[in-house]
Amino acid sequence: MAARGPLRYLMLSGVGIMLAITVLLGVAIGYWADQRFGTTPWLTLVGVFVGFAAGIIEMLRMLREAGD
Repeated sequence: MAARGPLRYLMLSGVGIMLAITVLLGVAIGYWADQRFGTTPWLTLVGVFVGFAAGIIEMLRMLREAGD
């Protein structure tokens, strides 16, 4: 069931925050893995891209849900 009225706008306002959090989480995990395995900067870069992809997928899901 899709959100209606003010709840819909509240849900959409979190899209940017959610995208930033997923990218930062990817960077943090990648940085940790780089430090652990000595692969700097490769796993951090992978983390950026994986975090960004996860954020885009979640953003599309939220927008599709809000549009219903």
